[in-house]
Amino acid sequence: MRQTSKATLFYGITFTEEEQPGWFPWYKEGMEHDEWVAKKLGICEPKEPYVSRTNHVAYREYWGKLKKIRKDITCVIVTHGSQYDPMYSIGVRESIKVVYGHDSMEIDFNSIHIKTSWITQLKDFCEEAGVEYTDPKWWMVSCYH
Repeated sequence: MRQTSKATLFYGITFTEEEQPGWFPWYKEGMEHDEWVAKKLGICEPKEPYVSRTNHVAYREYWGKLKKIRKDITCVIVTHGSQYDPMYSIGVRESIKVVYGHDSMEIDFNSIHIKTSWITQLKDFCEEAGVEYTDPKWWMVSCYH
């Protein structure tokens, strides 16, 4: 089985192995973050069985709402390490740069600026996720999967 790699540069918060937060509230409920946010907003997955993407109106509507929620989510979980021993960080979505496998990416560090709104976004996300907020920094992490 071949493993692929990726490197992620982001502005946010990361944790040592000892500090890794327990499962985030959405994982405890068996959901992804966007599904958990949707549920908090009263948007729930349809109860009737899924048939297909092309002919199931209720699911198409639900997925459309999830897509909009994803666009509005300003911070995300950045997974790194490996699939067998994952580590988690919190990154400002707007700051994330990813390069896969043998690709490369030029980064002009003179053009990278921290926006003041990112601090508020990270604080709000940490509160929602139930993790301690610490001063954010620029991080480069790798992942093998």
